[in-house]
Amino acid sequence: MRIGAVDLGSNTLKYAVAQTTADGFDLLDEGELFVRVSEGVERTGRLGLGAIRRTFEGLDHVRSVLAEHGVEREVAVATAGLRGVENADVVVRGAKKRGFDFTIIDGDREAELSFVAPSKLYGPGRVAVFDIGGRSTEITVGRAGEIERRVSLPLGGVRLTERFLPNDPPTNVDVEALRRAVRDALAEAPELDPDVPLIGVAGTALALFGHAKQIAFMREVIHHAEGRRLTVLEVNQSLEKLRAQSLEQRYLGDVIPPRRADVIVAGAAIVAGILAHYRRLFFTVSSRGLRYGLLDELTRLT
Repeated sequence: MRIGAVDLGSNTLKYAVAQTTADGFDLLDEGELFVRVSEGVERTGRLGLGAIRRTFEGLDHVRSVLAEHGVEREVAVATAGLRGVENADVVVRGAKKRGFDFTIIDGDREAELSFVAPSKLYGPGRVAVFDIGGRSTEITVGRAGEIERRVSLPLGGVRLTERFLPNDPPTNVDVEALRRAVRDALAEAPELDPDVPLIGVAGTALALFGHAKQIAFMREVIHHAEGRRLTVLEVNQSLEKLRAQSLEQRYLGDVIPPRRADVIVAGAAIVAGILAHYRRLFFTVSSRGLRYGLLDELTRLT
């Protein structure tokens, strides 16, 4: 059976298509669109018309992709981009008209889904997985099929950029306020033994890998990055380089396009903060985030 998973985050609309097999699924296609549904939410608490329009255009594109692949069963979730937003129902209703039945999931559920695939791939022992989004960061500790601790923190590239980085490039005062906010929020992160592997999934981790290795295309990053280490030195070097550049200077193919270039400094600061908090010299990069968790669940239901 052809199955599909759709993940509407704060900055990106992601999709994945797979073919079920006897022991799981084979990925056929995946992609992301930068719709920035949460643009301005930190200031207004509401979705703006431009963000809603971009999201609907993105959903129309994803619908055509799923139809082209002959997807028979699909699941769609929205995370912090719609969570707690006053007029989120506008997007949910509009998505329904396009054939998507979106569920707005809470932080615990988001952490669980982001944990499924990396814990299976890098287990069977204990692992810790972090997933940095546009408005939240999830950190989950446990083994495959057994979550011990999880937390959803109010740390995200879009959220922190809108709060702390009004200047381009950001000033030293901006960056220090950003770093302080990251440190303060990570006080709520779960404790982690030093021998437990730390794994970073999804867009920010992959973009930093591409930046550090100067790989400009996301498909190549995904191919080369899975299971590779990104060191604290590389993360901090990328952060220092990115914070010193203007928006246009940060562009790197489709790895850091315009709608990631404006939030990548905040994203890099979150990764650097996580490594500092846990006193780690590196983390393992993985592309197998929330969408893979959704596909895993669909596979078990079919």
